[in-house]
Amino acid sequence: MASTPPRTHTLFETPSGLRIWAFEPPPAGFDPLRATEDELFVHGYPPRPSHGLHRQLWEAAFRQDWTYVTPTFEIKETSRAYRQRFEGPQAGPGGSTLSPNWSGGVVSAPTNTSIFCVTGQWNVPVVEPVSFDGSINSVYAWIGIDGIFGTNDVVQAGIACDIRYVSPDGIAPKVVLKNYYPWFEWFNGNDPNRADPANVAVSISNLPISPGDQVAGIITIHSPTLAFVYLANGTTRKLTSFSFPPQINNPPDPAKGNTAEWIVERPGDGVGGLRTLPVYEPVVFNNALATSRPIIVLPPNRRGNTVLDAGAGTSINMIKMIGSAASVVIAAGTLTGTYQVTCTRVT
Repeated sequence: MASTPPRTHTLFETPSGLRIWAFEPPPAGFDPLRATEDELFVHGYPPRPSHGLHRQLWEAAFRQDWTYVTPTFEIKETSRAYRQRFEGPQAGPGGSTLSPNWSGGVVSAPTNTSIFCVTGQWNVPVVEPVSFDGSINSVYAWIGIDGIFGTNDVVQAGIACDIRYVSPDGIAPKVVLKNYYPWFEWFNGNDPNRADPANVAVSISNLPISPGDQVAGIITIHSPTLAFVYLANGTTRKLTSFSFPPQINNPPDPAKGNTAEWIVERPGDGVGGLRTLPVYEPVVFNNALATSRPIIVLPPNRRGNTVLDAGAGTSINMIKMIGSAASVVIAAGTLTGTYQVTCTRVT
């Protein structure tokens, strides 16, 4: 399939060649519940699911009024060379997985299927710094496809908070500066050190978020080299959507659809380490499900999509090394219910 979606236009292109496409804003009075599939696609709404539970969640969301926002984008300097794929894995207790940079939950695609959609709804946490030396403390909460258990690409979208204790101008007394923003990325595993300037995360500058907001996201894989992202602030009732290919093409790292994730992350610091994880209130992912489809021809009675419950997946705990051998869990990922994952700061 082509990597350019039909009937859309190029909205944003960086000097390095990263392209993002937006959709035609919906007309006044647009009703997604009555719209055709083509109308939903043209105006940037998620496709109407066929599965019962997924369909119920979709209809419940779009019975409410939303303000569609045509997105604008920004590449923040703090985004460069920092976000990275899962590091590990290490086996943890009770069947969990350990990682120095991820916590949360993950599901794997059943045999002979590929995950093409992941959804979630979660809170923007209140965050406070741990270090007071002027360094950036960061926590990111996102949903994604791939990046763990043998795949190097990661298609991901979510929210970030960067926090510092600094003097605003170098003279005035130090204060806590917090920056909350939504972002997305298609991390390319063929460029793990981010030598290509296009291999960066991008923030959405006109979809503001604040602590306590409820946000929701959907990522769908339109083709191995084209992803659609839908992000909404359920508190302010604002929705945006766009599509984009892998961020670099030399070579591209297409989506595999092997896993889906619901993650709280501490990113890299750009010089080979990891940023300090701040204190944050628990992040709870609800309606956390993924959908897979067959990748081979199956008998008629085995065709159709499969809904995967994050609450029945594998938990991921974030660890910090103490010395060369010992480690301590600093953020726990807990499967707390059906279609639910909770991420908690531990120490």
